[in-house]
Amino acid sequence: MPIAMPINDPAVSTRPPGPLDQAGALRLLLANRAMLLGYINVITGDPTLTEDVFQEVSIVVMEKFADVQDVEGFRPWARTIARFQSLKAVNKRRANPVILAGEVIDRLDLAWEQHDREDARATSVAALERCIAKLTPRAQELVQLRYHEDLSGQHIADRLRKPLNTIYVAISRIHRTLAECVRGELARSGGTLRTSGARHVE
Repeated sequence: MPIAMPINDPAVSTRPPGPLDQAGALRLLLANRAMLLGYINVITGDPTLTEDVFQEVSIVVMEKFADVQDVEGFRPWARTIARFQSLKAVNKRRANPVILAGEVIDRLDLAWEQHDREDARATSVAALERCIAKLTPRAQELVQLRYHEDLSGQHIADRLRKPLNTIYVAISRIHRTLAECVRGELARSGGTLRTSGARHVE
């Protein structure tokens, strides 16, 4: 079952540092192309106009990517740009434009935000599972005992006949290794690491 690994070491950052760079912005733009096209098309109702609007959105994104402070903020920021560009294009293209009510678009935004959260969670879990698979057999055993069997640090020490401090040190190292691995996996996929709800060794 999916597990949330705690990260206790303050030296291990769980967010990408600083604003996006140009390469990162382009990678995120391409990774979210389908999402943005779908969002724009709901507003414009015109596939051809949707492609034109996406090009305008791309220009704005690449001009103003430094406004985004981290990867997590990219999607809502890009959708805001897409919303304004879509409404602008619809008004300009049609003599009597049929535009979705602001309340409807607001609801659409909320639905996309919920989708973002679910997608981020699924991405984080998948990255964590890949990283756990890279651990040594002994480290995987500790993960199994702590997070699948839900054993305390003392119970793990008793079962493995190891000093409790040895178990603490080993699991702390596993946390650090997994944090660095997951952060790398998510950086490549354009996600962010969430640690809420994580449990600590007792």
